[in-house]
Amino acid sequence: MDEEIVVTSVGQPYEAGPNYRDRPMPEFVGQHLWIVTGVWRIETPEADHILDAENLLTVAGPGCWFCGELYSPEAADLPCAGVSDE
Repeated sequence: MDEEIVVTSVGQPYEAGPNYRDRPMPEFVGQHLWIVTGVWRIETPEADHILDAENLLTVAGPGCWFCGELYSPEAADLPCAGVSDE
């Protein structure tokens, strides 16, 4: 069965801010950090942007932040081979 990612809005603005890297990373060596990434088209980097479906280019993942492995049940059962720079 193929699964797909459905992009929706909850109407809640979110800003990562300057301390986004202070968030907890995996506690154990070899633990995957599964992420999903989105890419939006913007006109000018200086302006405020609404990141909605109208300018969404792609959503990719889930994949591991450290090793780059795409998620699968088999990959999730294996230890992460990536190395954190933290």
